[in-house]
Amino acid sequence: MKKRVCIAAMILVLVFFDRGGSSQGLGLGLTCNPLDLLLCLPAILTPGVPTSFCCNRVTDLLSCLCGILKDPKYRPYRQYLNVSNAKKVVGSCGIALPDCLI
Repeated sequence: MKKRVCIAAMILVLVFFDRGGSSQGLGLGLTCNPLDLLLCLPAILTPGVPTSFCCNRVTDLLSCLCGILKDPKYRPYRQYLNVSNAKKVVGSCGIALPDCLI
């Protein structure tokens, strides 16, 4: 019984840290998943200023943002998360633009 609980816990941990995204460039157990940027949706869809929570998340995912923008598997998200909107949010957060957004 203990063995099954331990295996189930390990599976949950793996699923938690890899929710279907690709782990590009972070090396901290974080994944690159556009859904992690849901906190930024109001700033993406409106001219409003991003929240500090959004800016912190963008900072966390900055190293893989270009991959998210280029990876074909994320094409369904591009009506919202595209280069123009990424520039707007990253710039509004006062974060230096990565090369793919320049």
